[in-house]
Order: sequence, then C-alpha cells, then structure tokens
Amino acid sequence: VIGGLQGIAQLNLKRILACSSVLNAGFILLALAFAANTAVIFYLLVYGVMTLSITALWMYAGLKTADVDELSDLQGLGKRAPWTAVGLTVTLLSFAGIPLTAGFVSKFVVIFAVIQNTTADASLLSLSSAAAALGVGGSLLAAYFYFGMIRSIWFHEGPSSDLGNAGDRRWNYALVACIAIVVLLVFGVYPAPLLV
Repeated sequence: VIGGLQGIAQLNLKRILACSSVLNAGFILLALAFAANTAVIFYLLVYGVMTLSITALWMYAGLKTADVDELSDLQGLGKRAPWTAVGLTVTLLSFAGIPLTAGFVSKFVVIFAVIQNTTADASLLSLSSAAAALGVGGSLLAAYFYFGMIRSIWFHEGPSSDLGNAGDRRWNYALVACIAIVVLLVFGVYPAPLLV
C-alpha cells in the first residue's frame, strides 16, 4: 500500500518502478509468510520477467544521448513507435495484474495460496485475509500509475523529441523485450507448466 501511495505522486519512471518494487516485495512477503513455495517461485519468476521487459523497452526507446526518464518522455510513443508502445502496454498491464497476463496469474496464485493454506486456523485466516486485502488494495493503487503511463503513451501528444524513434537502437534490447512479452502472455493464458 505504501508503494502504491508513493507511486501515484511520481513523474520519474525509475521512481515509479521503485515504488512498484515496494508493492511487489509486499506480495513476495505475503507469499513467503502464508503460501507454498510454488506461489513464491512463480511470483518471483513473473516479476523478474516483467522487470526485464520494461527495462529493455525503456532502453530501446531511448537514445545514446537521452534516456526515457520522465513520464513526459512516453507521451506520443504510440504514434512515434507503435510496436514499442504495444510492448510497454502489455508489460504495464501485466504489472497492473490485468487478466490474460502473467502478472494477474501470479497475484491470483499468491492470494489463492494464502487463503487455501490458512483456512484450517481461524485466527491465521483472518490475519492472512487482511494481508491479502491490503495487497489487493495496493495493487489497485498501483494500477492508477500504470494506467497513467499507458494514457501518456497512447492519448497524449508527444514532445518533439526523437525518443522512441531513434536510429541508434540495439537489437538486443528488442530481443529481450520480445521474449519477455511472449512469456508474459503465454503464462498469462497457460500458466500450468510452471505451477506443477
């Protein structure tokens, strides 16, 4: 919840990602405290892939002389570099926990495992349910700034910057981002192989 509240006020993308990491650390602690190892490992894997994806896309959209640092740098990216914008949108939807992405599945797995593993003890169930409710509340707060980034990408006019449309991009950032996005979508639809 603290990470979600701090992220709402941020305009710097790296600070937003840092606030997001506080929220995700809360989910990881929730899973460690009340859930099975499978839920913890799945959440860590998905969170790692989402972080790789967003970092690679920000680096791909930047120039050698200018990084994508501020929320305003994303404005108009949908028109300047539509494929990069689509990749960022999918990654941000996964961070927000929207269905059909691995981010949703990972949060659902943690909350389901927490409730399932604590149903035998009434006092533990009430504590875990309160913690899970706080996690969901934090996710809803975080969705606000994730959707703020998506709004900047698609619905705001961009500056006259070359960010997002640079000629000096390196193919390795695009490759990492593409693989990460495919993983987020595949495990958002079919997570069973990782949840065995």
